[in-house]
Amino acid sequence: MTNTIVRGRVRATHCALTTLLALLMLPNLVWLWHDHSLPVWVEAIIMPAILLLVFFAIFGKVAWLGCLLLAPLVLLAPMETYFIALYHHPTSSEAIATAVATNPAEIREYFGHAVWPMGLIFLLTFAFALWTAWLCYRHKSCMPKRLRAWVLTLAIATPLASAGVAIATGHGKLAKRAGNVMTVGSLLGRTVALGYPFGVFPRIAKYRSEWIAMRADAQRLMSYRFGATRDTRIEKRQVYVLVIGESSRRSHWQLFGYQRATTPSWSTHSTSCRSRA
Repeated sequence: MTNTIVRGRVRATHCALTTLLALLMLPNLVWLWHDHSLPVWVEAIIMPAILLLVFFAIFGKVAWLGCLLLAPLVLLAPMETYFIALYHHPTSSEAIATAVATNPAEIREYFGHAVWPMGLIFLLTFAFALWTAWLCYRHKSCMPKRLRAWVLTLAIATPLASAGVAIATGHGKLAKRAGNVMTVGSLLGRTVALGYPFGVFPRIAKYRSEWIAMRADAQRLMSYRFGATRDTRIEKRQVYVLVIGESSRRSHWQLFGYQRATTPSWSTHSTSCRSRA
């Protein structure tokens, strides 16, 4: 009787862990539903599945800790799924920036009546992730040793083999061949960045770097001074109107030699100024 109960609890733990992984893969499956191309198969299914396998192989006997670390990503999985179902592609650093800058009123306006069900789904998925971590801790769930050894070996050997092939098949000096390795690494990085859940981290890093660059540009703009001075005294108030053509280019301005009269007034003024000079 006791063995039956233990087996039932272990089976329940495995089912919970499988469901947790399914929740993490749900955004990728929705993406694959909208796009069946081979790159999407790699970015949405193959690469995330491999990374999840390696992730739990790294934690080994402490699978509960892996579940605990994945809990925030399980919480965000419904939002990612909703976004992909709506726009047919994963989120980006721009989407993260929009979410960070959004206030509660805008969230309610965006989701409408679905805001409360979505909030409930977030809480349930997060609670389920915590419950799965507790089950894994209680029943000491872990990946089989042989499978873990194979996964870790392949996880280490595959990048090294790819780098070796890139160097061996490259042409030119060693530095140029090393550039091929960087190209392969960049390609793998882009592949990881599009999948869920681990693609969230490169997107957050990109958003963070863009935010820092934007703040630096804002600081430089605030400290910038034109240094212009007025050399004549103006008795009356003057109003200057600057008209900017949104789709205008220098090559299409008569002022700069374009054959059509696109800027007749400015061209006349420029001609009169040159004649007086």
